[in-house]
Amino acid sequence: MISYQFFPLTHNSAANARRIPAVMSHPAFKANPWATIREHAANTLAVAEDVKAVQERKIAEAKRVEQREQVAIPSGMVGIE
Repeated sequence: MISYQFFPLTHNSAANARRIPAVMSHPAFKANPWATIREHAANTLAVAEDVKAVQERKIAEAKRVEQREQVAIPSGMVGIE
């Protein structure tokens, strides 16, 4: 399941009122509305997956750094670096 936290819902009816006529008058939408909607959805999901992948990489790197910092050095090995 895809989290939609990357795409906050806007409840700005003025912006939506301007956007809907622009979408409906677009030549691609006029030619094939379903294909245009499908393409938009695929592009939107691809962006969400890219953002999620970047966040997952950052979390994994932070965990690796934290694990490296928690490595205990035996008392006899202190100062040998």
